[in-house]
Amino acid sequence: KDRVKKTTTTSSTNLDKVAQDVIAGKYGSGDERKKKLTAAGYKYEDVQKRVNELVNAKANTATKTIGEKIVDFAATQKGSYASRSKHGKDGKQYTNKFIKYFNGKGGIKNNHLPTVYGYVPGYCTTFVCYCYAKNGINSFLCLDTKKEGYFWHAPGLLKWCKKKKYTVSYANLKPGDICFKGKKSPTHSCIFIKKEGNYIWTWDGNVGGGVTKNKRKKTAFCGYARIPK
Repeated sequence: KDRVKKTTTTSSTNLDKVAQDVIAGKYGSGDERKKKLTAAGYKYEDVQKRVNELVNAKANTATKTIGEKIVDFAATQKGSYASRSKHGKDGKQYTNKFIKYFNGKGGIKNNHLPTVYGYVPGYCTTFVCYCYAKNGINSFLCLDTKKEGYFWHAPGLLKWCKKKKYTVSYANLKPGDICFKGKKSPTHSCIFIKKEGNYIWTWDGNVGGGVTKNKRKKTAFCGYARIPK
């Protein structure tokens, strides 16, 4: 009987594995690579395309600033999360993954934020700190008493940033910087993405039912900060 060459069906997961093997040199290069992949039943063009995508993605990530990485990470958190009700004035506790991440730090106990000034705070600043911590920046964790100001509470974080001289001007804003919304004292914090005319785009926690992308006039903000790594 004539032998019929079987072509391997390459799923996205399998394609990534083969592409990683190619990058590791297991299939050689040039014509040798093409022959080996074809002999193994893979479509050379598909594998090589994925190889190029993975190599380029790694190169792009390597050249990004820490602030740009923070913005990219914040975008991956988009979605709905448990939040406070009635602006926290009803005293009802809640929790979500951002709060749980910092459990045992900054007065956070039993996966709940403590009451401050008679209300249960939102998790907007906890979200900001989570994105920073996941990118290797966690110096703010020193803010762990009510007297000093908690790191997950916007007024306390801004006060600390001013003390450490981490504040920046509107003109010097860069992706990943922290924007503090409010008039004299902040009532909310978020992550700066970009400017658009007199507007600022940000990633916010505790807005619109979860983590969302928003646009506000620059006059809505009272300060900005950049915490170094």
